Amino acid sequence: MEVILKLTKVVSVCIRRDLKVWQVSAPRILENIEAKEYELIVPTCDTKYFEKVTSKSFLIKNDEDYICPKYRAKLTELLAQRNEFSPNWLIQQFLKIMAISDGVKGDIALIWDSDTVPLCKLSFVDDDSGRLYYYHSDEYHSPYFDTTKRLLGIDRIAPYSFIAQCIPVYVEWVKLMLEEIEKNCNLPWMEAICTSISGAGNQFSEYETLGNFILSYFPEFVIFHDNKWERRGGKYFKTHQKLLNLEKRFLGFDYVALESQDFQKRKYEKFYEFIRDSLPINLKKNIKSVFRLSRPGKIN
Repeated sequence: MEVILKLTKVVSVCIRRDLKVWQVSAPRILENIEAKEYELIVPTCDTKYFEKVTSKSFLIKNDEDYICPKYRAKLTELLAQRNEFSPNWLIQQFLKIMAISDGVKGDIALIWDSDTVPLCKLSFVDDDSGRLYYYHSDEYHSPYFDTTKRLLGIDRIAPYSFIAQCIPVYVEWVKLMLEEIEKNCNLPWMEAICTSISGAGNQFSEYETLGNFILSYFPEFVIFHDNKWERRGGKYFKTHQKLLNLEKRFLGFDYVALESQDFQKRKYEKFYEFIRDSLPINLKKNIKSVFRLSRPGKIN
């Protein structure tokens, strides 16, 4: 294998809901992750919003550049047959896989979640061997591996979870994985995935599938990275305007994810505090019974 010691492409997928976080993460991606190209994939209807706030260093592509509406409708129908009526989560994964498989032998691509902010210079390629560095977590969701087993005939072999907001790959590995899926299932790979899930809910993970495939076929190229990172960074901030001092708040961390649901919870914090601290006990009970409110966890 020809060794290239620099990432060829960084790929992120984003939607308008996460635009404010993207404005924080995008400049730091350019500053801290060295690559030849940076690609952002967004819904066609959101393109103009991202073009206004995104550096020209990013190539902004539409979801329809990869999956035409007619084929997307077919995938949606296949998922509906499995009682999955919210296809967007899976379509986003397909977009990432398509983007990182677009290249030639020796290219190295990196999936980087758009809501994740790199806090220092990061390296994903070992300069001497061409091996790749993988961050990891302790997540475990068995349906992911049931689907991988049906698609590729492999079990979970990783000692960790590959769900870590980012994953580097050689492009030829991705192409080989997709060829194996199509050969095993006798279907185009996206259709194969849609028909291999067992029902509604999270049944497929591009991170776990790619990671365990790579560890099965190319274990000598895998180096697990033990540096610290934070998954739920958004819970520490009341508003997006407070994100400028991320490096200080997460000193010693390589990166932090700022998931939208964490900010969403903070919108109601003052309301919760008002109920807890100001209202009579009987009134608090009545409000809780109406809105089914529970005491939110304390946020540092």
